This record gives sequence, structure tokens and C-alpha cells, in this order.
Amino acid sequence: MTPADAIDLLKGAGLTEAAIAAKVQVRQSTINKIRHGLMSPSYALGKALVDWAETVSANGLDDLPSAA
Repeated sequence: MTPADAIDLLKGAGLTEAAIAAKVQVRQSTINKIRHGLMSPSYALGKALVDWAETVSANGLDDLPSAA
């Protein structure tokens, strides 16, 4: 799974780009740029997105932040 795939999965689970950004402590515009292939995230950010998306995928919506 790529970071862009992770963002799509999280959005599909009902999160906004702003909620995703808040969880990984970046700006919403950064999430949008990654999602649309306009920038590559750092390794740490990409890993955080993928790890979180995999957790949400495995556990359902239980791991979503309250901002969702």
C-alpha cells in the first residue's frame, strides 16, 4: 500500500483530509498533495499513514480519531 492508497482508504472509512492531517500532524494541503501525487511524503509520514490505514482496515472504524 502506498501513502496515497492509505489516504484513500482512510477517506473511504469516513475521514476528511483535515482529520487525517491532524492525526499525523501535518497540514491538510500536505495530505491532498500526497493523495494526488503532487508530492512524496517523508519515510516517517508515509509509514505513519500506511500503518494507520492498515490498522483501520484490520480493526474497522475503532481506530478513528474523534475528529472524524
